Amino acid sequence: MPQVVGPLLVKVAISTIISFGLSLITRALAPKPKAPRLREEGRKHIVRSSVEAHQIGYGTSMVSGPLIFAESAGPNNEFLHLVVPVAAHEIEAIDSVWLNDVEIQNSQLDGSGNVTSGRFKDHARIRKHLGGETQSADSALVSEVSNWTADHRGRAIAYVYLRLKWNQDVFPTGIPNLRAVIRGRKVWDPRSDPGDPSVKSFSDNAALCQLDYLMADFGFGVPLAEIHEPSWVAAANACDEDVELAGSPTVTQKRYTCDGSFQIDQKPAAIMEDLLTASAGAMVYQQGTFRGYAGGPTAATGTLDESDLRGPIDVTPRPSRSESFNAIRGTFVDADDAKAPYSLTDFPPITNSAFESQDGGERVFHEIELPFTTNKTRAQRIANLYLQRARQGITVRFPAKLTKLDIATWDVVTVSIARLGWANKEFRVLEWALAEDGGVDLTLQEEAAAVYDFDPADEIVLDPAPDTNLPDPFNAVAPTGLTLTSGTAALFLKADGTVISRIKASWTASADTFVNNYEVQFRPTNESPTPDWQPATPPGGQTSTFVWDVEDGLAYDVRVRAVNTLGVKSAWTTAAGHVVAGKTTAPAEVTGFTAAQNGNAMNFRWTQVPDLDLAGYEIRFNPQGTATWADATPLTEVTRGTAITNAQVPPGDWTFLIKARDTSGNESATAARADAKMETADFDIILQEAQAPRWPGVASGFVRHHGGVLVPDSQNLASDDGFETFDVFVPNPVASAVYEAPAFDVDFDDTVRVWGDVVSALGPGETLGVADPALEIDTRKDAGAFDGFEPWGIGNIEARFVKLRINLDTSKGVAKVTGFKPTVDLFERTEGAKAATVAAGGQAIAFARAFHTAPRVAATVDGTSALIATKENVTTTGFTAHVFDTGGTDVGGTLDWQATGA
Repeated sequence: MPQVVGPLLVKVAISTIISFGLSLITRALAPKPKAPRLREEGRKHIVRSSVEAHQIGYGTSMVSGPLIFAESAGPNNEFLHLVVPVAAHEIEAIDSVWLNDVEIQNSQLDGSGNVTSGRFKDHARIRKHLGGETQSADSALVSEVSNWTADHRGRAIAYVYLRLKWNQDVFPTGIPNLRAVIRGRKVWDPRSDPGDPSVKSFSDNAALCQLDYLMADFGFGVPLAEIHEPSWVAAANACDEDVELAGSPTVTQKRYTCDGSFQIDQKPAAIMEDLLTASAGAMVYQQGTFRGYAGGPTAATGTLDESDLRGPIDVTPRPSRSESFNAIRGTFVDADDAKAPYSLTDFPPITNSAFESQDGGERVFHEIELPFTTNKTRAQRIANLYLQRARQGITVRFPAKLTKLDIATWDVVTVSIARLGWANKEFRVLEWALAEDGGVDLTLQEEAAAVYDFDPADEIVLDPAPDTNLPDPFNAVAPTGLTLTSGTAALFLKADGTVISRIKASWTASADTFVNNYEVQFRPTNESPTPDWQPATPPGGQTSTFVWDVEDGLAYDVRVRAVNTLGVKSAWTTAAGHVVAGKTTAPAEVTGFTAAQNGNAMNFRWTQVPDLDLAGYEIRFNPQGTATWADATPLTEVTRGTAITNAQVPPGDWTFLIKARDTSGNESATAARADAKMETADFDIILQEAQAPRWPGVASGFVRHHGGVLVPDSQNLASDDGFETFDVFVPNPVASAVYEAPAFDVDFDDTVRVWGDVVSALGPGETLGVADPALEIDTRKDAGAFDGFEPWGIGNIEARFVKLRINLDTSKGVAKVTGFKPTVDLFERTEGAKAATVAAGGQAIAFARAFHTAPRVAATVDGTSALIATKENVTTTGFTAHVFDTGGTDVGGTLDWQATGA
């Protein structure tokens, strides 16, 4: 059957078709695998060529074009002027321009076309011309270069004028590639302007774009008299139908659009075939007119039965094995690719397990190209339509009597042949020809309205048009006993440590021995509108699987069905309203917990808990004999591991506690405990003052209780609450309570160690939170000033004056403070001298560096004579030495001395 390649050749045949994927018996009707589109990259890159075919754009597409003008100008030739045509006709708009991989939107351009933001700010000017019939030359380009004049109007040519200002950093790779996203050619719509193709407007309707190419002088050049308007109107309406997409809330898209471009040096028939892929449609020349059809169901307009035969019927039940396939893969132009918009890419393959079973379990792909489809969902829908069409494999050569002369090509008819089990079975007419013996020879292909249905959430696996209505011996038996569980046992730990909640679905296997696998789907319960079912993890032949992408606390419905070896599916078995439980079990208790001093730090060790869901550990401490988890002071948190060293433990006898915590915040039921003493060896306390029970400092937000403790103040008066709040520890406590101890003076600037013991506990009746007053410090040197409090634990700081305070955040826990002991200490040092001369009557000896407290001094006499050394008046700066003989006379001499202290 010849394809249409031009209006003259069309008239040779009574009826002929250009179509997209209608029949497997006639290869001319099926889309053929094609060589890679050599001009695909040419459309996306500036072409430097002296001869380039005109480019036509329909709908919305991304294009480039030939570089037809380039000239440098400016005082230092810093400006490069470029002109790139993007279409050989008037277009609706240029929505954006891309320079390399950077999109420049209209909002980034000022009134003169200068780029005002982004990478190319102040270095690019973009001026757009849409190719109108009255278009004038670009005034800015005419004024800035000598070789572009007012006569260079570019009428009926849409182009982009680009001026670049040289900058090595902005253009490190040289001249950038220019691409433009355009809304293309204006077309005639016979629905709004019947009989008047001179009225045109922009549209991406696939049928209208095909009609435009059919009539255009660069296409087939068909006159209006040969256009069958009603069929094109119906095709356009079919393209504009809203198709519901998967997801919630409900979203729709037009059934078919045409978005793409081509160059007119290609064969017209090949271009029309590509255009028809956008609507899965066909174009028929019949009775002197061209008729257009979009892929969609067609109501039957005629009938055929055994009484209409004038000879034997010829039935081909299936195409040959070499021409059969059960899956589709191919390419489309992805407008939604964020990294490479409008790039040629693969759409997700369309497969069908039932078709594979019919073909012996082997998946056989057929490849197609959809160059005028830019949406992934629409591409899948068209591919699925083609696959379903192809599987309607019955073809019939029907020698009809002249009484069926009224049947036309592309009509849908019903056929009833009892011995074949056909009763009003639908077929589409692919060929129509007058026979020499006085009849009409028809070629029919099996047809079904369900072929055109596509639910993205559900794979269509059964043939929607059974080959016969004779009894079907196959019936898959549904599984039973579907149960749903969630919680700790169903959790999943990702590689990054994230814990994911899942539903485990389990069921009793189908009683059908031919069941091959199961399908599981799920959806939220009681949502409005009702959401689509989503596929769960494929279980294969197992009787359980996990449902992912669920949220804790929400209810879900889950259903399962069996699929037998022929691909036949059973009815669904459903379990509804399961509420997802997340992590419900606390982590195991920590074992093997020990604490031991190591130098000036405390070393902790423990055994790793076995839990899958583990966020880490927390360690707290309190004075020995008073440690409970709620009242203990938080010391540190550990994400992973079984050991940590901490230098923030002050001297004293402590009980340390540790709990494990999971990612949901659940803690071990009971804390592990370890007692240890933090020694102060080699440290001397310079200053220390217990604040309780007098609390001589300044309190803000604290009340000094008569029992000698600090209690957070309330923001309420008891009278305001009717005195009923006396049953509460602190009703409506202040957000922050602060107690500042009197400042310490260590006499002179020095590096000292500062810390403070804080003893606190949650107030009576308080069960939430933790007692955790924060320790803060403020210091100044002798010549400086206090500069504000900051968080503190234990450590060294250079200062003379030291202030410590505690700051209680009541949002963490409403606590009472029973003790606070600021302390300043210093590592011991030793100073001395040998053979120091002491005059008769005594000698004053000064220390090289003052001590903070009077040190311990030892003195011994040099020599062998019977002399005695003494020291008197020991202060922080020195002492007085004497040397006596045995008679008690202060005779003087030489001695060795040593002072030890802080």
